[in-house]
This record gives sequence, structure tokens and C-alpha cells, in this order.
Amino acid sequence: MDNMIVINNLNFKYNDNVIFDNFNLSIKEGSFTTILGNNGSGKSTLVKLLCGLLDFDGSINMFGMDLCDSNIVEIRKNIGIVFADLNGLKPMNDDYGHSAGDKLIKDAAEILKIVFPDQEIYRAGGDEFMVLLRDTSLEQLKQYEKEMKDKAAQTKSVSFAVGLCVEEDSQRIYEAMKAADVNMYEDKKKYYEQFPDRKRR
Repeated sequence: MDNMIVINNLNFKYNDNVIFDNFNLSIKEGSFTTILGNNGSGKSTLVKLLCGLLDFDGSINMFGMDLCDSNIVEIRKNIGIVFADLNGLKPMNDDYGHSAGDKLIKDAAEILKIVFPDQEIYRAGGDEFMVLLRDTSLEQLKQYEKEMKDKAAQTKSVSFAVGLCVEEDSQRIYEAMKAADVNMYEDKKKYYEQFPDRKRR
């Protein structure tokens, strides 16, 4: 499996506040990646650096191309966002214990790995996953959504609320994430209107 993102000796600071000091990171294509840290630790800054929004020292290679002014347009091809939130995780934890909740999360992750074998999959929160796709379309994302929900329906417990968005300029990733998040909560609302007894307490 090839590396999709390679960061070498990254240095970045806001004024005198050092955020990254000789930071190195490799992310393989199709792998799960979780970025954890306290407020101000650099999570959002890293996303901005990967989008080419900030100047830095060191090297960032994405999809086999070094991130620089001459190829930023190529790297910033359209981006698709899939937000997948697990329905019913809190009741599962409350009624059957956190070990059951952990299994639910793992089962959901396995479905996402099957549907998105070559894409970036992130666990964005306790019950929320995010998938990033390049050079895609809303029609393609809707097909992925159908696959996710069909596979989830074959299980006894997994159910996804899904939000989609395609943004033509990946520099606008935050706008895409916000739109996908809003769409996801609309889908979750419909789910609990259909199954009010399953609403989280």
C-alpha cells in the first residue's frame, strides 16, 4: 500500500508559538488515521497546511506531488466528504455496556473499510466517521451511501446517518465539512422520526 501523504521535517509557527518542530508523518492510501490533541495542539493547522493555505518549512508530498505553488491547483482538485454517524451508540452503551458500544464502532469501521478500500477514513468523534475522496461526484457519493446502508442493514446493530458534500476546490474543505455535517444531521433526524423508540436518551 503506497503512502498518500508524506510529511518530512515540517516546521511551522504562529509568531513565536511553535506548532510543528521537525514533524514527520506518513499516511498510507486507504488507511484509518486519527488526529488527536488538545485545543491549540495543531490539528486544524495541519489540515490548513495540507490544503496549501499556510507557508511552511520542510516538505509535504501528497499523491506523489510535492506541495508547492506550481502544483497546488492540481492537488486541490475537487474533494468529496462523507460524514457517517452511528445511530444508537449511546443507548447501546447505556443498555449493554461500553464493550457493546466498542463492538458497534468496530463493526461500523469494518463496513467503511469494505465500501472505501482505497480512501482516507477518519474517526472524527465518538460515534462519527469522515471519509475524504478526490475527483469524485455527488452521484458517486450517493452510490457509496447506498452501499454503506445496505451493508449496515445486513447487521443486527449498525445504522448510519450519512451526510454528503462535493466541493470543487478542496481548499474549501471546511465549507464542505460543514455542509456534509448539516446533511448528516438531517438524515439522523429522519431516522429518529421513523424510529422514535431508538432516539438517544
